[in-house]
Amino acid sequence: MNVKTICLLLFFQSIFTSLLFAQQSVEYQLYFDHDEDRLSKTASNDLDALIQLTHNATSYTIDIKGHTDQDGSNAYNEALSQRRSLSVANYLTGRGIDAQFISRSHFGERQLLETVDSDQAKAVNRRVEVLLTYETVGSISELYDYLAEQNKQSFVINWEEGGELQARDGSIVHIPGQAFEHPDGRPLSGEIDITIEEAIRPSAMIAHQLNTAHNGQSLSTGGMIRITATADGEPLLLTSGKAMDVFVPTTEPNQAMNLYNGQRNPDGTIAWEQLEEPVEVLSNEEVTAEPLPFPEEILGMMDDFQIDVPPHPGKVRDLNLPALLEKPQPTTKRMAKPYKPGEPKRQYAKKPTGLFAKMKYNEKEEQKKLDEQYEKRVQKYEQRMKSYEAAMVRYEQNGKEYAAEMAQIEEDYLRDNGKIIQKRREMIAAYLERCYALEAALRLQNQVKQFQKGLDASTIQEKLYPDYRKKKRTAYFFNYSLVALDFHARGEQMPRWEEARYSDYRIQASRAADKLYGKSGFAEKVNDIRSAYSAYKRKNHLHLRKQSQKEIQQMGKSIQYYGFKITQPEPSWCNIDTPLPMGKELLAFTNGSAIELFTFLPRQKVVNYFPLKLKKSALYPSGEKVHYIAFQYSSRGVELAQGEVVPKGRSFVEPKFALSTLKAVKEAIEKLNG
Repeated sequence: MNVKTICLLLFFQSIFTSLLFAQQSVEYQLYFDHDEDRLSKTASNDLDALIQLTHNATSYTIDIKGHTDQDGSNAYNEALSQRRSLSVANYLTGRGIDAQFISRSHFGERQLLETVDSDQAKAVNRRVEVLLTYETVGSISELYDYLAEQNKQSFVINWEEGGELQARDGSIVHIPGQAFEHPDGRPLSGEIDITIEEAIRPSAMIAHQLNTAHNGQSLSTGGMIRITATADGEPLLLTSGKAMDVFVPTTEPNQAMNLYNGQRNPDGTIAWEQLEEPVEVLSNEEVTAEPLPFPEEILGMMDDFQIDVPPHPGKVRDLNLPALLEKPQPTTKRMAKPYKPGEPKRQYAKKPTGLFAKMKYNEKEEQKKLDEQYEKRVQKYEQRMKSYEAAMVRYEQNGKEYAAEMAQIEEDYLRDNGKIIQKRREMIAAYLERCYALEAALRLQNQVKQFQKGLDASTIQEKLYPDYRKKKRTAYFFNYSLVALDFHARGEQMPRWEEARYSDYRIQASRAADKLYGKSGFAEKVNDIRSAYSAYKRKNHLHLRKQSQKEIQQMGKSIQYYGFKITQPEPSWCNIDTPLPMGKELLAFTNGSAIELFTFLPRQKVVNYFPLKLKKSALYPSGEKVHYIAFQYSSRGVELAQGEVVPKGRSFVEPKFALSTLKAVKEAIEKLNG
């Protein structure tokens, strides 16, 4: 037996409000042990708190900066600070934070907070600074604005020629040329902005505070849509005599659907007015017809385009880098650190367990012997401590002499090898430039070949917008990263972890490919093809309503469309509806706060919206299972309540709230989409 479900959404408005999308920032200081890049338990807890804040954010960015203390060489500390920042970034992305919202940098020992050479100061410098900048909402009305903004889809069309648009949920809109005008009659030309808002899913109906009721009669909706046109931010009107063709997808077509036009009432509800324009039910084949044969002149526009590929730069070992002078060894030998003697412990006499031993046992004599032995050990300990302290003085003096000699050796070495190191770096930099140029040319050549192979009617749109930066990158000749070559220039061996993690080479190669993409003329050629294709498409729009292969496979031949025309000058919600009688079971929600209530009947596709000043009760068919979701803002933050009830006669429900997050509320709303 199938159980029908009714989903209720309650919104509770409290007195706690804040600025719309107010920006806030929080900074965390994460500290590390000496020469460590692993997160401590305290650092992990701080990052968990940061992640929790993002769950209440409408948008956010995370800036990570790695630092070290002054121990070790500059190069080593740069690498260590990079590893620390990477550990933080990996922790965040591993727990659901999108990497595109994270920026990461490292500074080694260049930004010390404490310059004193002490353990306490060094502990403060071994840190990663994490700055979270985020925006959030503080009231129900602000949450509506946020959800509605997420549902908007923007397009750009040419005013003279119009265009064919396909929205996220599958709606198709055909806008004829010169369809809009300024309200004051000013001339209009060039590009205009089109915004499409679909309300086919329950979450979109919530975002836009929509309802389906007309003169007290519930309406079963087949979908709602609003289309708005602007030019330079100014609203436009639909020109008299013009009409937009709209096709809204459905898998359960109803021939009895009518078209309604809606305007917002002062109390927040929508007043629907039935229009005379008919609603047609069209098959998938009628709306998504196969395209016409593609013009040969467009297909051949890329045939004669060539990319000049520079010669291979050769291998690193063939550069013949000038040899570095050998670094001398210090004459001062480093002493081993003296061993500190252990302090003796006093012993106390213990009574024996045997009968004869107890008879002979004299506790005072035994304790006297133990005390004499202890005094001898103390004397030896004091002698050893004097020797240890003297050895420590020699050890510390040796350390200072060794450090001074090593510093002088390093200074002399860098002075004597300075010109050689500079020459090696210049040779490596020139070699890398040749590497970047070759890889950029090979990448772009691959794109040209893809165009020449695949320009046809089924793949033209994908080929016109190539995103070569997202494709698999192949280092055709590369064995060392930038930092590896930098180590090589200094005559040092590169650590394995650095070689495995460093990605500067790929970044620089991508930048070179971006520059070549613009300079080669390939971009202009693509634009020429795109313009020719757009002109062809505008002339044949009735034959080019074709969804992607993926969507057709998902929906199959069962998908159909409600087709209608929009002729109203001002933008408004259009609703495809048919009357549906309600039942006799009354369900009311009770709470001390003001209530905003949405009622959903998914199978019948009915939605009712009861704003603050209206009664919060409705009638339902007998035996319906009611699922409700409610949330409110309080001094603690956002709170969420969910539950199910089957109303019988007059039923009353008081939601039980628990502290939640904006992310959880949004996910609960999206679950209504099924």
